[in-house]
Amino acid sequence: MSQKTLMTTRDVAARLGVSVPTVTRLARDGELHAEAKAPGARGAYLFDPDAVDALKAERDAQDAA
Repeated sequence: MSQKTLMTTRDVAARLGVSVPTVTRLARDGELHAEAKAPGARGAYLFDPDAVDALKAERDAQDAA
């Protein structure tokens, strides 16, 4: 069984065209599910690339409407 490579907050920000704090807010507000979070107050979030692509497609569709 292969393990999926998770994306960092910075990677997600680049893919979505938003800032790192925006990605953190999306995770905190439940709009983007974080697969993992490193310990500590400043622990990094890690995201499933498929979830990021789904959110991007949703946002692109909203922008097109």
